[in-house]
Amino acid sequence: MPSRFDPAPVGDNQIWQTRLVSIGIGARVLDLEDAVGKVQSDVAQAVLARSLIETAALLFRLWELVRDQWGSPEFETTLESIGLGSRDNATDYKSINVLTCIDRCDRFLTARGYNSGGVREIYDGLSEAGHPNWVGAGLAYIDTANLAVRTQGEFEPRTVKVAVEISVAVAAYALDAIVAELDGFETKR
Repeated sequence: MPSRFDPAPVGDNQIWQTRLVSIGIGARVLDLEDAVGKVQSDVAQAVLARSLIETAALLFRLWELVRDQWGSPEFETTLESIGLGSRDNATDYKSINVLTCIDRCDRFLTARGYNSGGVREIYDGLSEAGHPNWVGAGLAYIDTANLAVRTQGEFEPRTVKVAVEISVAVAAYALDAIVAELDGFETKR
């Protein structure tokens, strides 16, 4: 994995870098959507749907960046963090705070009257469903008569479906908007 982008800050290179990052994130959205549909485990679906929300929100943040900060020093720095950021210092860039991206996406949808059920609320529920203490948090008990472990507050599989639908819609919107913005920049040259 490369640790740096080509240093040329503006022009064709920046447009190319932005297209490359957006295509990479868009491909990840499709991979995650496909994976959610293939796994049988509710927990695995919840974890993958959670990752899908994160990825779509990151693509949404990239669109905001293109729309609001194109050509600024902040744009280049944030683009590099979106494309190459890591939490384990594998690259020279600090990762983007995905919860901030999710919250921004949630506010955008709410402001436009889209009743998503709260992207952040859905994300938090999926996080809980995938958490190692989910059984304990769900007040588990053992039903010795039926030799089963049951929980109160079972995870709602419909939440995964809603998360996938919202994430794919957000990603498609953001990707279309990024392409339109970049095409406009190229036309102006």
